[in-house]
Amino acid sequence: MTIVFKELDKEKFNRNVIVNLDLEDLYEGCYTNFKSVLIEIITKIISEIVEKDGWDLQYFEKDEAEKLFNAFIENSKIIVRLNKK
Repeated sequence: MTIVFKELDKEKFNRNVIVNLDLEDLYEGCYTNFKSVLIEIITKIISEIVEKDGWDLQYFEKDEAEKLFNAFIENSKIIVRLNKK
């Protein structure tokens, strides 16, 4: 399955980033980690997309999350593991 982020709803993505940054700022005492927020949102988006086709996304390990972030920033590809529901 290929997921192209530039075809996603940019407004929804931007809203998610803003809301998550605000929440993280609130809970972490004015410390916001943009990278972790972005990884969380990207993972959620991928999960929503693959679930429509009857798959479950295997969650990312720490080193895989770093690869996911880099793939997003560099506009490259990442392979994800899926489980059939």
